[in-house]
Amino acid sequence: MSSDLEIEDWYSYKQLLQIYHKFFSLGFLDTDFKTKMALISLICYTTHKLKSKKPDITHYQIIQKLAVGKGIPDRYLKALAVVCDEFGYGCTEFPTFDLNEKEILNTIKDIFDKFVPF
Repeated sequence: MSSDLEIEDWYSYKQLLQIYHKFFSLGFLDTDFKTKMALISLICYTTHKLKSKKPDITHYQIIQKLAVGKGIPDRYLKALAVVCDEFGYGCTEFPTFDLNEKEILNTIKDIFDKFVPF
């Protein structure tokens, strides 16, 4: 048995779910599962592509630029960035759904338009 504390030693499932919903949920987007996954994939793809030109660019910076004027509070943008960091970590290929570069950026913005403030 390991002497390291495991996550279940600190939090119950219910507590972890509350933490997730408070800090990382994409529930603020009024859309379906496929669209949420597409959003994550397209942001990860865009960030990965731009890292070849600017290695220090982050998902958060990309999200901030694309969400300008959408009325999405920064806490949701940060949560989305954390989710993208997790899903994109170590990946080099992402589904782009046969969209070109301009369509990808417009699709991300269109999905951001589905923001629901409550």
